[in-house]
Formats: sequence, structure tokens, C-alpha cells
Amino acid sequence: MKAKATFLAVIALSLLTIGAFADDNDKILKEHFEFSRDVLVGNTLVKKGHYQVKYNKVTSTVFIFDGSKPVASAKATMTMRDKDFDKDEILVSETAGAVVLTGLRLGGQKEELMLIT
Repeated sequence: MKAKATFLAVIALSLLTIGAFADDNDKILKEHFEFSRDVLVGNTLVKKGHYQVKYNKVTSTVFIFDGSKPVASAKATMTMRDKDFDKDEILVSETAGAVVLTGLRLGGQKEELMLIT
């Protein structure tokens, strides 16, 4: 009886682990962006450069990756527009001398991500 319970616990833990690492394309939106200048994302300064941006639709969170290393994250909302954007666009505002990332438009798609500040 104890061996059966242990076996079931191992199976359940294995299934949870698989689900945690699955990259479900319906729930994760990915795009590469080039930041032409340093920007603030939340409280994190992201240096200019090439990054992969991932948006998790379940948690409403944008993650910015430098290679496989996450460098910043922020809560965001996704809006669907009527027509596709022509190109990727980085939306910023300037506040007290700092450039703050406010949104991302995905070229060739209707999605626009607006960061929650």
C-alpha cells in the first residue's frame, strides 16, 4: 500500500513538472526586438540591444530575455487591433529624464502589448 502511494506521488509530481516546462504556443507570445536605447522596464534598466520578448497570456506578464537569461519583466495587457501592424514598434515615454517602456507592437500581427505601470 505504501509503495502504491509513493508511486502515485511520483507520477503526479512528474506530470506537474512536465506542465511547468511546457511552452504552449497558445499561451506564450514571442517576438524579437531591438532596443535602440536604454529603457526602464518596471524598476529594471534594460540596456540597448537585441532581446527576445515573451508574453505569457495566462499570467499577463511580459518577460525580456537576453539569450536564455531573463533580464526584466512587467505586467501587461494585450489588445487586438483591427489590422496588422506594418512593423515591430517599441512604445516609450520619457519621465524625469528616464525612458520608460510603455508598450510593444508586433509587426505582421494585430497584437499590441501595453505595460501596466
